[in-house]
Amino acid sequence: MIYEQLERLLTEQGFSKVPSNLPEFSFFFRNENTYVNVLHIIEYKQGLYITEEQYAHIKETIRGFFRTKEAKHVHILSLLICQDMDKAKQLCGSDPICC
Repeated sequence: MIYEQLERLLTEQGFSKVPSNLPEFSFFFRNENTYVNVLHIIEYKQGLYITEEQYAHIKETIRGFFRTKEAKHVHILSLLICQDMDKAKQLCGSDPICC
């Protein structure tokens, strides 16, 4: 339910959704004047386990996706939808733009 509300809000605000093969991971983007804003959403459900290294790799993959489209600056905000705050904090590690 939270995810659907976010998707509707982001679409209304001019963000486009990029299709993903993994239902737990999605990202939305909006081109600004000189950069791209990306909201990376992870539905961190029970049974899903991601290491800090895997999380960093996913972010670099997203960044690379936009660089192939000639974006010089890519701003990525990660949003974790999770009931276990300790698990979420462990995943974010030292990433200051993960909430």
